[in-house]
Amino acid sequence: MSHRRLACRPSRGGAQFARRLREVAAVDTPRYAPRVIRFVFTLLIVGVLVFLGATVKLGKRTFFGHVSAIWSTDEAKDMREGVSEKAAPVVEKVKRGVEAGYKEATKDAPADAGVAPAPAR
Repeated sequence: MSHRRLACRPSRGGAQFARRLREVAAVDTPRYAPRVIRFVFTLLIVGVLVFLGATVKLGKRTFFGHVSAIWSTDEAKDMREGVSEKAAPVVEKVKRGVEAGYKEATKDAPADAGVAPAPAR
């Protein structure tokens, strides 16, 4: 038998097996599987990058050592202080808004709140 002949003539059990395989695959494949696989792959890549950034020397220091050295310079400290000064009013405003929203959401409602009066007949 040639290869072409085998491809054209499926066996009796082969067609039934293929049909059953398609039915099972259509029913049992979860919809979230591709997202979970992508998440696990992304987590693996991030883990490898963190490991390499903490262990591989780039000159005298590792990547994270360089970042730490840069972050502790006088210029970086000045930048952090400047950002804190400029962002302080915005942070305070957001904080007040969140607190007001929390108080409004958790305050006790009157006994008849949300109950519509019965229509008159």
